[in-house]
Amino acid sequence: MLVRLLRAVAQAMIAAGSIWVYVPPVRQLDEPGPGHPERVVPLSDVERSLERALLGECE
Repeated sequence: MLVRLLRAVAQAMIAAGSIWVYVPPVRQLDEPGPGHPERVVPLSDVERSLERALLGECE
């Protein structure tokens, strides 16, 4: 009887916690974060060609 009561209380606390907890949206990991040098300064020609070579894009 006590186990059932504790289990019900635990489930109620989990349900209440899921209502009150806010999880912010996750940014895409394939783009640089805010303040990253690639966002501040554009890539040079050498860096762009290296990026194309690493990603497998043909020129």
